[in-house]
Amino acid sequence: MEQAPKPTEAPQAKGKKTWVIVAAVVIIVVVAVAGLYFAGYLGMQTAGTPVSIFETTLNTCSTATNCNFSPVSLPVALNTKVTWTNNGQQPHTVTTNSTASPAPPAAFDSGSMIQGQQFSHTFTVAGTYKYYCTIHPSFMKGEVIVT
Repeated sequence: MEQAPKPTEAPQAKGKKTWVIVAAVVIIVVVAVAGLYFAGYLGMQTAGTPVSIFETTLNTCSTATNCNFSPVSLPVALNTKVTWTNNGQQPHTVTTNSTASPAPPAAFDSGSMIQGQQFSHTFTVAGTYKYYCTIHPSFMKGEVIVT
């Protein structure tokens, strides 16, 4: 008499091993995100606040009327990221004025920016940051007031 073939046994599920790996990955991701959050890379900065560098007359930057920062004075909350964009034809800088009274709590300098370039700074210390364009220092001036 012929015997019926034995049903093949299903391979043992890798369920326990898979769940251990998934749990380990989840824990690593949670710890990494928490670390980034508390280090200030996530969740602690507000969205970038724009400042435009403008020229109202093509290729002319001779007075505050036709070449300046907009807005000239910008109040922001602590941990705000401000982004300056050079919308003018000429190069400009965004540089803290170390001789201002009171002196800014921290220094920054964009270096020379050509048309379309951007520079960002996140303000992590409260105070008044007076800045200017080193190329046009007599009239291109602005300030960020951090509270």
